[in-house]
Amino acid sequence: MFKGDFFVKRLCVIIGICVIIGILFVGAFVWLFVESIAVGGRRNALEKAKPDGFFCLAKPVFRDFKQTSRWFGRVKSKSTVTLKALADGVVEKIEAKDDSPVRKGVLIFVLGGKSLLGRISALKDKSKNLDARLALAEKMVKMKQLAVSLKFAKNEDVTLVEDAQDQVISAKAVCDAELQRLMENREIRAPFDGVFTARVVSVGSTVVAEEVLASVIDVKRVFILATLFPNINANALKGKKCVIRLSGGKTLKAEITGVSPRKTPNGATIARIEGANLADKLGIGEMVDGIIVESTAKAVVAIPESAVVPDTQNHPCVFVKTATEFEKRRIETGASEEGLIEVVSGLKPNESVVTRGAYELMHRNFNKIYKVAD
Repeated sequence: MFKGDFFVKRLCVIIGICVIIGILFVGAFVWLFVESIAVGGRRNALEKAKPDGFFCLAKPVFRDFKQTSRWFGRVKSKSTVTLKALADGVVEKIEAKDDSPVRKGVLIFVLGGKSLLGRISALKDKSKNLDARLALAEKMVKMKQLAVSLKFAKNEDVTLVEDAQDQVISAKAVCDAELQRLMENREIRAPFDGVFTARVVSVGSTVVAEEVLASVIDVKRVFILATLFPNINANALKGKKCVIRLSGGKTLKAEITGVSPRKTPNGATIARIEGANLADKLGIGEMVDGIIVESTAKAVVAIPESAVVPDTQNHPCVFVKTATEFEKRRIETGASEEGLIEVVSGLKPNESVVTRGAYELMHRNFNKIYKVAD
């Protein structure tokens, strides 16, 4: 009897433990089920509680759009003068440093050499000799004039000595002019304010008349030789306005003043760009770039760029607000500028588009909540 009671009690304990464990499992399952429903409900409630203000809407605006193209170029001088030897001789001095600024009239080269200096010396001696002959001729004229007044000579005698005096004066003038020319030809000066560059001779070099010695570049009168791929006919570029971009976001206004009739081997157009005061901001040889305004579209329909999102075929789309839904619509776009993009077709001026949230409408599961039409 005692032994049977022990087994009964033991069986009851085991059954009780199993019941407790079963209750715990059932309770945990029920709790997890209820919690998942609650979380899902809270999530759906939060999504459904999102106000329509999550999206921003706007109607198109009308504005002007400029059709532009990029260009790249180098600053060049409008005037580059080659300095040439004005006489045969030897380079005696070079007073300017290579690639340095020079002022108009400053001495750059001095020519010498035995031949040139010998001719100059001979002309100086000849000039002195003619000075002496001229002084003697002047005395002879005065003496003949005195003799005529005293009746010791005739007027014809005065005429003869005066003719001789005139010949000396003429020879003196020719000699002095040639001497002056050779003296000036010895010295080669800067024709204007600029930069001395491209020197091809050195001190001691023998040169002949008209031989190129160096160049002076005018830095105050510059233009830009630009390369571009325009969207319009190259012949229509002349006179078009353009913008030169500077460091720090600054710009300069300019204009295309000439277009080359020939294209480069890769099909680019070469244009000449000029503008006021370019030399104040740009240096010779500097690389610059900018844009050319090819045309302007007046009062076209435009929307913020944030309203346009690409679909799976990478075609631009917008979401238009209707009475009951957001309608996805393909559009054709044009130029863009300052955060706005031109709408060529697909949108009416009085329709409202989503400007914030378009990406979410396109790529996230908002269509179930907001009834987005495919």
